[in-house]
Amino acid sequence: MSAEPYPRLATLAGVLIGIAVGVAILGFGPRDWWLCDLFANLRIHALLSMLLSIPVLAILRERRLAGIIAVATLVIGALSLQPLVGSAAAGPASTAALSIMSFNLSATIRSPDKVRRYVEAAPADIVILQEYTPDWHAELAGLSEQFPHVVVEPKTGYFGIAMLSRVPLTSAETSVFPGTDVPFIAATAELGDRRLSLVGLHLDWPMVRSSFTARNRQIEHLLSMAPDSAFVACGDWNMTPWSRWYRTLEASGLHDGDAGNRLLPTWPTRLGWLGIPIDHCFATGDLRIVSKRVGPPLGSDHRPILVGISLD
Repeated sequence: MSAEPYPRLATLAGVLIGIAVGVAILGFGPRDWWLCDLFANLRIHALLSMLLSIPVLAILRERRLAGIIAVATLVIGALSLQPLVGSAAAGPASTAALSIMSFNLSATIRSPDKVRRYVEAAPADIVILQEYTPDWHAELAGLSEQFPHVVVEPKTGYFGIAMLSRVPLTSAETSVFPGTDVPFIAATAELGDRRLSLVGLHLDWPMVRSSFTARNRQIEHLLSMAPDSAFVACGDWNMTPWSRWYRTLEASGLHDGDAGNRLLPTWPTRLGWLGIPIDHCFATGDLRIVSKRVGPPLGSDHRPILVGISLD
C-alpha cells in the first residue's frame, strides 16, 4: 500500500501530525505566552499522537516522514522529562505527620452521598474543597462532626472554597486574590509543638488570555505571601508540570512531591489515565511529601488527591 491510492488518508494524517508537532513545540515557548502555556498542558497527548502516527505513516509507505516523526518524538519526549527528575526534599522519607485531601467537587452537584462517605472514610486530617457552592455547603454540613475546625466561603459558580480540619486551626481566614473576587483560605495548623502555614486555593483556568493572566497574578501573590518554611498550598492549580509557571513555583523553593507522583492525572475523570494532572499540593523544602495518591471518580470532573506530609 502506498500513499498515492489513499490521498485523503495521507492528507488527513499529515494535518493531524502537523497539529500534534505544532502543539508539542509551542508548549516549549515563553512563560508569558498564553497559547504556549495552554499547549504545554497537552504535551503527553501530542507525544502520544505523534507516536501513533508512526505506524500509520509506515503503512502508507511514507517511511522517510515516519523516521522524521520518530526522531522528533524521541527529542520532544526527552525534553519533556523535566517533571520526572530531581528530588522532592532532602533526607529519607518518614511517616506522614499530616494528611491533606484536596478535591474539586464540581459546582454541579452529583453523587453527594458518595462524596460525603468518601470524605468521612478517608484518612485526612485536613480537607480542602473547591467549587464549594451553597448547595454543597448544605449537603456536607454533617461533616462538621468529624471536622470541628471549619473555614468556608460558599459561592455560586466555580470559586467557592472550604477547609475542614480535625486538627486545630488558628489565624484562619478567607481572602481574595487582588483585583479579583476569587477567594482562598489561609490558616495555621496547630500540630502539637509545630505549626504549619496552609493555603487552600482554586486558581483561574487559563483557557483564554485574560484568565491566563489572572492565574499568573494569583501565583505571584501566593509567592509574595508564602513564608520560607513550614508552608503548604493545596488545591486546583489549573496547570500541569509542563507549564513554565509550575517551574516558577519550583524555582521559588516549593515542591510537589516525588517525581513519580507528579504526573497522576486528576482531570477530566472521563478520560481516565489520559487525563492531566492539575491538582497539586506544594510544600517548602523543609517538609517532605511522603505519599500522594489519586482517589476514585466521585461524580466530579476531578479526582481527589490525598497527600501525606512529614514535618521531620
